[in-house]
Amino acid sequence: PNSPPTCGITEPESGSLFGPEEDVLLACFASDADQAAHTLCAVWESDADGVLADASPNTDGTIQAIAEALSPGLHVVSLTITDDAGARCTDSVSVRAGTAPDITITLPALDAVHPEGAPVMFSAVVSDAEDLATDLVVSWTASDGRVLGTGAADSSGYADVEADLERGEHTVTAAVTDLHGQTGVDTVIFSVDDVPRVTDV
Repeated sequence: PNSPPTCGITEPESGSLFGPEEDVLLACFASDADQAAHTLCAVWESDADGVLADASPNTDGTIQAIAEALSPGLHVVSLTITDDAGARCTDSVSVRAGTAPDITITLPALDAVHPEGAPVMFSAVVSDAEDLATDLVVSWTASDGRVLGTGAADSSGYADVEADLERGEHTVTAAVTDLHGQTGVDTVIFSVDDVPRVTDV
């Protein structure tokens, strides 16, 4: 009688998190008592994205393939090894494809003019599909490369910092990073100038 093949997934590990544009390494081993390993057929599938790859094992029974980036969300990645008699071995792992965090600068407003000599207040709101707002770190960088401030967002997703800037036009970038190293950015352009002030006579 025909014996079914044996198999096992070695990559990715169950519970792995992938970035939104990250390719996925698929690796496994397969063997069969009745036929050479390299004559077996292997198919990788995602319950969300369908077929990811198909290949035959190497002579030592190992298989490696690269799948394009997964769609965001949870995926059950399954491996099916089939021999010439139609007998199968299956294995599966659960992985997640994450999304980059979102960030929107709320202060200063685009094209705003800030009075010279007063600290500029920067504020942004951030969010992430996988991580808490308090786990997101926001870094503010001026167009000359100077870091104006870095800190975690509060529980509502707001991150604030103050900085002194010289007169002129400024482009400031806010970058938010989540626990998995994924980032989102937003940029604002504004000016610092000698704004006339109204005083009592």
